[in-house]
Amino acid sequence: MADFTFTIPDDILDDTLNEFCATHGYREQIDNPAFAPGNDQEPQLILNPIGKKTHLVNVVIKFIQDSVKVNIVGKAVDTERKKVVTEVDNKYILTAKPTVGGADEEPLEP
Repeated sequence: MADFTFTIPDDILDDTLNEFCATHGYREQIDNPAFAPGNDQEPQLILNPIGKKTHLVNVVIKFIQDSVKVNIVGKAVDTERKKVVTEVDNKYILTAKPTVGGADEEPLEP
């Protein structure tokens, strides 16, 4: 198994996390699953239990997984497409002979 480490200098860490998370859908507060309308005991929003660093790692992992998936599926589709094209080419072999003077055709010129 390989380990990967990202190093973000301290002087740009906060900006990097804030901008990355803003770009990739992170919310500081999320809907409270325990909230019910009319229930004043529970707030509608709670602090997100997933921190920004964890969100960044999750987004990067998903990006890598999606990239691998797209490539594998693309190869499989291309392989299957080639297989089907070959099958069609081998099955649907059509030929034609020119006809001379058919009912609604002009005679062929030599």
